[in-house]
This record gives sequence, structure tokens and C-alpha cells, in this order.
Amino acid sequence: MRLTRPPKGAAWLLNRFGCSPNNDVVIGDSCERYRHGRSRMWYWRQTLTAIAIGLFREVRRDKARTLVAIATGWIMLGVYQLIRTRLLRVISFELNPQLALAQYVFSRLLPRGWLIYYEWLFFVLLAFVWALLEGLSAHLAAG
Repeated sequence: MRLTRPPKGAAWLLNRFGCSPNNDVVIGDSCERYRHGRSRMWYWRQTLTAIAIGLFREVRRDKARTLVAIATGWIMLGVYQLIRTRLLRVISFELNPQLALAQYVFSRLLPRGWLIYYEWLFFVLLAFVWALLEGLSAHLAAG
């Protein structure tokens, strides 16, 4: 039996994002099996599997909340696209002509459609950070 603790990142994720009503039992069983010789990779796989299963169960259980969350995400994406395409282009051309020229030249050098993938990645990362901050603020307010 090992005396080491399971990976901190995986334990934190499971503790914060585990959706099961038996989350404490899952954490305890995973820690016990890890101490009895399971690998770090096994612990990470168990953590991500438990979070995914809990997420899918919550989505299936509360469909209305899921649809509201998806609609909110699409509305946020639309507002982001509106701000980016309408307002920021006007501001960048008026305030910084060099930046506008660099954007134009850069857009001509790269393949068509590359920016769509970058924007989706940026939006997903922004949404993830926003969700983490919301969860952290809710946790601090409740604690």
C-alpha cells in the first residue's frame, strides 16, 4: 500500500465537478484503489469518467436547464460576433491604422477560414474560464 496522495489536479476536479450524489464515496473509493497500486493514469481516467457520467446524468435529468445553457451560449457567441465584426473594426480603423493594415495583410496571407477555428477556440476557452470563475465565486459565497 502506497502512502502517496492521488494527483492533486484530478482530485480537485473530481471534488469540484463531480455531479454524483455519491461523490464522496467515489472520491474515497478512487483514493483507496490508488493507494493499493493503481497508476496515476488510471486515477485520471476514473476522474474524467466520473465527471462525464455525472454530467450526462444531470443533462438527461434536467433538460430545460441544459437547453437554457445552450441558448445562453449561442446568444453570447452572437453578441461576441456582433461586437467583433461591427464595433471593433470601426474602432481599429479609426484609432490605429497600422493595426488595421496588419490585420488586412495577415488575413490575406493565411488560408481562408482559419479565423473561424481560432475564434471558436477563443470562445470555448473564454466560456470555460467564465464557468470556473462563476463556480469559484459560488463556492466562496456558499462557504
